[in-house]
Amino acid sequence: ATVVVSPAEARELIDLQARGELRDDLIVEVVSNIHDVRRRSNATSLPFPTRKGALFVGNWQHPPNVDAVRFLVDEVLVRHDDLRELPDDFVLHVAGAGRQPDWLSKLTRAGRFEVVNHGFLESLA
Repeated sequence: ATVVVSPAEARELIDLQARGELRDDLIVEVVSNIHDVRRRSNATSLPFPTRKGALFVGNWQHPPNVDAVRFLVDEVLVRHDDLRELPDDFVLHVAGAGRQPDWLSKLTRAGRFEVVNHGFLESLA
């Protein structure tokens, strides 16, 4: 099976199958990686301002992952007013397989926040 993260991606693959550009016996499944955190009720979650960091994991050979981490760094961490509640020692951890773009491999800060680049990790535990 091929797993995609959105119905739009599934439609694209199904359209390719219909045009004969992709195997017609390929099974396409959607497993969304979008979660509505506002609807979750987890009493053990830390209040937002007390969080000490975030983790971004992505394979760097997949261009949307590179775009996403650049957006996170340039638009969210640097410009988003709602993050003023985060402590100055908040750290963005970045990990993933594949060759990173030069700008990412050299990145150490995003605005007032530290960025720690771990490269490839055998385990996230």
